[in-house]
Amino acid sequence: MRPGFSRLRRMEQEKEEEPADGSQPLDTRCTRYMQEFCDILPLLPPQLPETPSQEEVSQEMLLMERVTKLKKQFGREVHQRAMELAKGAVPAETEEVFTLATGLRDRLVARKVLAADCQVVGPAETTAKASPALNTNAQPEEEVRIQQPSSQQGFLGCMAGLARKLCAQ
Repeated sequence: MRPGFSRLRRMEQEKEEEPADGSQPLDTRCTRYMQEFCDILPLLPPQLPETPSQEEVSQEMLLMERVTKLKKQFGREVHQRAMELAKGAVPAETEEVFTLATGLRDRLVARKVLAADCQVVGPAETTAKASPALNTNAQPEEEVRIQQPSSQQGFLGCMAGLARKLCAQ
């Protein structure tokens, strides 16, 4: 076989490994996953030159290979939960999880995997968001006006402007 060429052969599909510690709770496994993920990837990726050397490329490939092995080791469910925490889709339940999710988010934002505008939701923020909903003294009209999307308000304003122009003629 010549260097640089490979033969295409039918192989068995790789089976996903079952997580070894599947008996632990999801948040515990997710915490360990985020710790190891943050240990693998540096906070700031190295600035590669326009034409990186073979050594620099192989270093980056090794990092990505380690991340892939980590994903396989912990399983899809743990990886999805960690990504949800990093994106802020799910609130972090403890300060430790919040810190790890913030570190993971920073690493992914630096590599432009996540958008810079997503924020991790901490445990204190979830109680602050829940407290206005529990306030029974709030007036319902204010809540309805706040919940109405601005695009709908803009549409209604546009329609009112058209109605004024049509009625003025």
